[in-house]
Amino acid sequence: MKIFKHKSFWIGFGVGFATFVVSYLLITFYIAYKILPRIEKATTGLSAGMDFTNKAPLPGLLEKISNEGEIDTISWNGKPYFIHFWATWCKPCLAEMDQIETLYESLSNQVDFYVLSNEDLSKQQKFLLTKDWNLPFYKYSDTMFAELPVKVLPTTYIGKNGYLYFQQIGSKSNWNAQFLHHYFEAMSK
Repeated sequence: MKIFKHKSFWIGFGVGFATFVVSYLLITFYIAYKILPRIEKATTGLSAGMDFTNKAPLPGLLEKISNEGEIDTISWNGKPYFIHFWATWCKPCLAEMDQIETLYESLSNQVDFYVLSNEDLSKQQKFLLTKDWNLPFYKYSDTMFAELPVKVLPTTYIGKNGYLYFQQIGSKSNWNAQFLHHYFEAMSK
């Protein structure tokens, strides 16, 4: 225990401890004043009183094909909607589908879901028989790709009344995150 009696040990210990304390305080202040306000803004920034009129409108002729092959138009009925483009061959699409299924199960009464692919209807149906998903899957016409900026799969749009409020290009790690529930709740008001 001679080491504790040396002056150089205590100088080194003091400098190391002071460096630790200063680093800890800097990181704490950075988190408190930079990161936490951003998180709070992201989770509470959307309120029912916000004006959505300046958002870009979605095209009015979004066609879907039901399981019977009938062509319909997606109706903007006042409910928020979740439009997700995918393909059976797209691995990132498949990786996130369970999360989207969980989101659908918890919000299907509040939000209209459209899971869209331009693949042949029989190919989709055959593939979906191997999965345990209850999502509403649709085949859409190829003209829809020309009208919406979908260049990467998966691509997701969230909106209301024909307007687009959120766009996710590429896969998302957690579609069932709590902030999305708050987002849809605020849009429903």
